[in-house]
Amino acid sequence: MEKSRRLLVLDEHHETEEVLRAVLEPTGTSVTRVRSWQQLQNCEPDQAGTVLVLHSNETLDAHPEASSFSEVPRVIIGRTEIESSGTPAQEHQLEDMFEFKDLLRAIDSLWKSAS
Repeated sequence: MEKSRRLLVLDEHHETEEVLRAVLEPTGTSVTRVRSWQQLQNCEPDQAGTVLVLHSNETLDAHPEASSFSEVPRVIIGRTEIESSGTPAQEHQLEDMFEFKDLLRAIDSLWKSAS
């Protein structure tokens, strides 16, 4: 039996979440759009199989309420900057002008590394 997988998408561009939902939800992945850094407080960061996709121009260190996610595997798109104390989480960086196949490959790579 495959572990449950969860994708949290914090983006300023709803298209990112829509494409990921259309592609990944049929495979049993839970895709949740997080519209603000403050909404991350309502999510459980330590749930196994969680990957965070950040497509925002803001920095994580500017939002202390999201600090519990500093160790969650993530894909960073564009200029989002992450500063974490302690051991850095697995991370993939994509340019602002990315292809969805590259994003999906990065997400899949993080899930494989976590299992």
